[in-house]
Amino acid sequence: MEENQRFHCLIAEASGNHELAETLGHLHDRLIRFMILCRVGETLERRHALVIEALRTHDAAVARQAIRNETNETRETILERLI
Repeated sequence: MEENQRFHCLIAEASGNHELAETLGHLHDRLIRFMILCRVGETLERRHALVIEALRTHDAAVARQAIRNETNETRETILERLI
């Protein structure tokens, strides 16, 4: 899970949005136990690969959508397993 936090914070920092990077760090700190309980990490590699490929090809629209998809999938996974 630390890799997940580092991944997202690095992207936020690279965007120049330090407030977003700090907020993401705090959010990940609060969500980590839920992510472990819900075994979210099992799909993070696939999700991150999509983001990395979009960044590698400088396709901002695809990167943005991949991050939105990851956020939505993670939220849904956590909610499904908690409710």
